[in-house]
Amino acid sequence: MPRTCRGSRSPFRSAAAARHRPAEVGGIGNIRFRNNGPSGSAGGKLIFRISGNVNVETAWTPSTLQVSPPFHDCEGEGHGVAVQAVITCQYSDWPVKLKESIFVIAAGRLTKNFSPESTTSLIVDWQIIRAGYETNAGNNAFSHKFVICGAKARDPACAKAK
Repeated sequence: MPRTCRGSRSPFRSAAAARHRPAEVGGIGNIRFRNNGPSGSAGGKLIFRISGNVNVETAWTPSTLQVSPPFHDCEGEGHGVAVQAVITCQYSDWPVKLKESIFVIAAGRLTKNFSPESTTSLIVDWQIIRAGYETNAGNNAFSHKFVICGAKARDPACAKAK
Protein backbone atom coordinates (compact mmCIF):
# COMPACT_ATOMS: atom_id res chain seq x y z
CA MET A 1 0.00 0.00 0.00
CA PRO A 2 1.47 3.41 -0.91
CA ARG A 3 2.33 5.80 1.90
CA THR A 4 2.09 9.59 1.80
CA CYS A 5 4.27 12.11 3.56
CA ARG A 6 3.52 15.75 4.23
CA GLY A 7 5.44 18.81 5.32
CA SER A 8 4.99 20.35 8.75
CA ARG A 9 3.60 23.76 7.70
CA SER A 10 1.07 22.68 5.12
CA PRO A 11 -2.66 23.24 5.65
CA PHE A 12 -3.31 19.80 4.11
CA ARG A 13 -3.91 16.48 5.78
CA SER A 14 -2.90 13.51 3.69
CA ALA A 15 -5.42 10.78 3.05
CA ALA A 16 -4.49 7.11 3.18
CA ALA A 17 -4.12 5.42 -0.17
CA ALA A 18 -6.53 2.70 -1.18
CA ARG A 19 -5.33 -0.92 -1.30
CA HIS A 20 -6.69 -1.57 -4.78
CA ARG A 21 -5.03 -0.76 -8.10
CA PRO A 22 -4.91 1.94 -9.25
CA ALA A 23 -4.49 3.46 -5.79
CA GLU A 24 -5.70 6.93 -4.95
CA VAL A 25 -3.90 9.46 -2.79
CA GLY A 26 -4.88 12.94 -1.74
CA GLY A 27 -5.20 15.66 0.80
CA ILE A 28 -7.84 17.99 2.18
CA GLY A 29 -7.43 21.29 3.94
CA ASN A 30 -8.13 24.99 4.13
CA ILE A 31 -6.06 27.68 2.46
CA ARG A 32 -6.31 30.84 4.53
CA PHE A 33 -5.76 34.29 3.06
CA ARG A 34 -5.48 37.69 4.71
CA ASN A 35 -4.76 41.07 3.19
CA ASN A 36 -2.17 42.56 5.54
CA GLY A 37 -2.02 45.82 3.61
CA PRO A 38 -0.79 48.45 3.42
CA SER A 39 -3.54 48.82 0.79
CA GLY A 40 -6.59 46.95 -0.40
CA SER A 41 -6.86 45.19 -3.71
CA ALA A 42 -9.44 46.24 -6.29
CA GLY A 43 -9.46 42.78 -7.82
CA GLY A 44 -7.34 39.99 -9.20
CA LYS A 45 -7.23 36.23 -9.43
CA LEU A 46 -6.28 33.09 -7.55
CA ILE A 47 -4.52 30.39 -9.56
CA PHE A 48 -4.60 26.90 -8.02
CA ARG A 49 -2.64 24.00 -9.54
CA ILE A 50 -2.51 20.27 -8.87
CA SER A 51 0.41 18.54 -10.59
CA GLY A 52 1.27 14.87 -10.77
CA ASN A 53 4.78 13.52 -11.23
CA VAL A 54 5.73 10.15 -12.76
CA ASN A 55 3.06 7.45 -12.32
CA VAL A 56 0.47 9.76 -10.73
CA GLU A 57 -2.41 11.50 -12.48
CA THR A 58 -4.34 14.37 -10.89
CA ALA A 59 -8.03 13.99 -10.27
CA TRP A 60 -10.27 17.00 -9.75
CA THR A 61 -13.84 18.22 -10.16
CA PRO A 62 -15.58 21.59 -9.96
CA SER A 63 -15.87 21.01 -6.18
CA THR A 64 -12.08 20.72 -5.71
CA LEU A 65 -12.17 24.35 -4.50
CA GLN A 66 -15.07 25.50 -2.36
CA VAL A 67 -15.01 29.31 -2.41
CA SER A 68 -17.01 32.21 -1.06
CA PRO A 69 -16.75 35.99 -1.65
CA PRO A 70 -14.54 37.74 -2.54
CA PHE A 71 -13.67 34.71 -4.76
CA HIS A 72 -16.02 33.95 -7.65
CA ASP A 73 -16.21 32.72 -11.25
CA CYS A 74 -13.85 29.75 -10.87
CA GLU A 75 -12.92 27.91 -14.05
CA GLY A 76 -10.80 24.83 -14.57
CA GLU A 77 -8.58 23.74 -17.43
CA GLY A 78 -8.68 20.08 -18.38
CA HIS A 79 -11.18 17.58 -17.06
CA GLY A 80 -11.09 14.65 -14.68
CA VAL A 81 -7.79 12.80 -14.71
CA ALA A 82 -4.75 14.62 -16.15
CA VAL A 83 -1.08 15.34 -15.49
CA GLN A 84 -1.93 18.84 -14.25
CA ALA A 85 -5.10 20.68 -13.31
CA VAL A 86 -5.33 24.48 -13.18
CA ILE A 87 -8.27 26.23 -11.54
CA THR A 88 -8.52 30.03 -11.76
CA CYS A 89 -10.89 32.08 -9.59
CA GLN A 90 -11.48 35.80 -9.86
CA TYR A 91 -11.80 38.00 -6.80
CA SER A 92 -13.31 41.43 -6.39
CA ASP A 93 -12.62 44.12 -3.80
CA TRP A 94 -10.34 42.85 -1.03
CA PRO A 95 -9.93 45.47 1.71
CA VAL A 96 -7.07 45.55 4.20
CA LYS A 97 -7.46 43.02 7.06
CA LEU A 98 -10.07 40.91 5.21
CA LYS A 99 -9.59 37.19 5.94
CA GLU A 100 -10.90 34.41 3.76
CA SER A 101 -10.36 30.67 3.46
CA ILE A 102 -10.94 28.14 0.70
CA PHE A 103 -11.63 24.47 1.31
CA VAL A 104 -9.58 22.24 -0.99
CA ILE A 105 -9.81 18.57 -1.93
CA ALA A 106 -6.75 17.50 -3.95
CA ALA A 107 -6.32 13.98 -5.23
CA GLY A 108 -4.29 11.81 -7.55
CA ARG A 109 -4.48 8.32 -8.92
CA LEU A 110 -1.44 6.11 -9.20
CA THR A 111 -0.99 4.45 -12.58
CA LYS A 112 -0.63 0.71 -12.99
CA ASN A 113 3.14 1.26 -13.50
CA PHE A 114 3.58 2.40 -9.86
CA SER A 115 5.48 -0.47 -8.23
CA PRO A 116 6.00 -1.20 -4.51
CA GLU A 117 9.58 0.15 -4.92
CA SER A 118 8.44 3.43 -6.54
CA THR A 119 8.44 6.99 -5.23
CA THR A 120 6.56 9.87 -6.85
CA SER A 121 4.79 13.09 -5.84
CA LEU A 122 1.62 15.14 -6.06
CA ILE A 123 2.11 18.90 -5.83
CA VAL A 124 -0.47 21.56 -5.00
CA ASP A 125 0.36 25.23 -5.29
CA TRP A 126 -1.50 28.49 -5.41
CA GLN A 127 -0.79 32.10 -6.24
CA ILE A 128 -2.70 35.34 -5.77
CA ILE A 129 -2.23 37.84 -8.60
CA ARG A 130 -3.74 41.23 -7.91
CA ALA A 131 -4.57 43.82 -10.50
CA GLY A 132 -1.97 46.59 -10.49
CA TYR A 133 1.29 46.88 -8.57
CA GLU A 134 2.04 44.53 -5.66
CA THR A 135 4.23 45.82 -2.81
CA ASN A 136 4.85 42.41 -1.21
CA ALA A 137 4.41 39.69 -3.83
CA GLY A 138 6.65 37.29 -1.88
CA ASN A 139 3.81 36.23 0.39
CA ASN A 140 1.26 35.64 -2.38
CA ALA A 141 2.15 32.04 -3.23
CA PHE A 142 2.68 28.67 -1.56
CA SER A 143 3.43 25.13 -2.66
CA HIS A 144 3.12 21.75 -0.97
CA LYS A 145 4.58 18.46 -2.19
CA PHE A 146 3.05 15.14 -1.17
CA VAL A 147 5.68 12.40 -1.44
CA ILE A 148 4.08 9.09 -2.37
CA CYS A 149 6.07 5.99 -1.49
CA GLY A 150 5.47 2.38 -2.49
CA ALA A 151 5.38 -0.12 0.36
CA LYS A 152 8.98 -1.19 -0.38
CA ALA A 153 10.38 2.21 -1.45
CA ARG A 154 13.87 2.99 -0.13
CA ASP A 155 13.97 6.69 -1.02
CA PRO A 156 15.15 8.77 2.01
CA ALA A 157 12.09 10.99 1.54
CA CYS A 158 9.96 7.99 2.53
CA ALA A 159 11.48 7.54 5.99
CA LYS A 160 8.65 9.43 7.72
CA ALA A 161 5.84 8.42 5.37
CA LYS A 162 2.76 6.78 6.86
